[in-house]
Amino acid sequence: MRDGNPVKAGGRLLSLDALRGFDMIWIMGFAMVIRVFCGLFPDGGASWLAMQMRHAPWGGFTFYDLIFPLFLFMAGVSFPFSYAGQVKKGLSPAKIHWRMFKRMMMLILLSMVHCGALQFDPDKYHYGSVLQRIGITGFLAGLVYVHFGRRTRIAVAVGIVAGYWALLTFCPSPLAPEGAGAYVKSGNIVDWIDRFVSIRAWFGRDPFEIRDIPLSFFQIPLALLGMFAADIVRCDRVRPAKRSVKLALIGAVLALAGILLMFTGCKIIKNISTPSFMLLTGGLCMILFAVFHWVIDVKGWVAWSYPLRVVGMNALVAYLMQTILPIRAIAKFFFGGLASLTSCPDFVMAVGYCGICWLILYFLHRNKVYVKV
Repeated sequence: MRDGNPVKAGGRLLSLDALRGFDMIWIMGFAMVIRVFCGLFPDGGASWLAMQMRHAPWGGFTFYDLIFPLFLFMAGVSFPFSYAGQVKKGLSPAKIHWRMFKRMMMLILLSMVHCGALQFDPDKYHYGSVLQRIGITGFLAGLVYVHFGRRTRIAVAVGIVAGYWALLTFCPSPLAPEGAGAYVKSGNIVDWIDRFVSIRAWFGRDPFEIRDIPLSFFQIPLALLGMFAADIVRCDRVRPAKRSVKLALIGAVLALAGILLMFTGCKIIKNISTPSFMLLTGGLCMILFAVFHWVIDVKGWVAWSYPLRVVGMNALVAYLMQTILPIRAIAKFFFGGLASLTSCPDFVMAVGYCGICWLILYFLHRNKVYVKV
């Protein structure tokens, strides 16, 4: 398919399913496979490739840091397609807004379950996760998309990024140690806001690893960027190949802007999703989407992406089963014996873990079972 509309199956954008699967395979074991493989070689565990499979500690950037921004970006990409479908069905604005709100609440509840709320043990419970942030951020960005035109959406995104940069740069935390910079872990304003509005005092400890509450607002531009990308793909006035080029060019400009912003002192920090981090990752997300869109939707090279689409069509299950299902025990049952006979047991177990995750999703796919909210 070279000059028509994007390749779809059952109303789904195949490139988006494949990209979503590409994003998820890293957290369902493939990153672990690469880390263990690197460890088979002298000093391989400290190699550049192995380090790309872990989050950067505080400042800096690795490939693994792209996983969440890409997922939030794709949530934004899917929204205009969903919204257009609901409008086409004749749903009232009130009904559409209710569905948006219900989706947000479902993701928050699933986030609580994923974080251990059903254990009823505050010592183990971790408040908030990426699902919660995707739910809240996606809802807020969706409201902007529904109620405003393209120029206003762009203005909102730019305004949030610029305002966030000013907030981080000129408003350090009141609790920051004397002489600490605005971007240090204990001196940034996001940490202070998080402490001020959070419920961590209820627990008597720090249940936060990521700053969910303030970042749910500050990351709205990433979701809006995904919606903007979807509008480019949905535009019939532009040839499909040119859509891919446009996506890639915008992505390159954003990534370059993120790098240049570092020269103002705005460090790339995943934990608080600094403006430079959002611009860099947003640009990379656009470039990745452009590549997948061109290869799958424009050129029609679809078959290779099937393993990724199996994962991408059940991304929520792929994420939740890492915590809910005893996959490590299952992998040990089926592959533990084989692993003990080899000189690289950890590698065999890592491959087995990843394979079992994929087979579970393949079983659901073969039976047309898809979980979504």
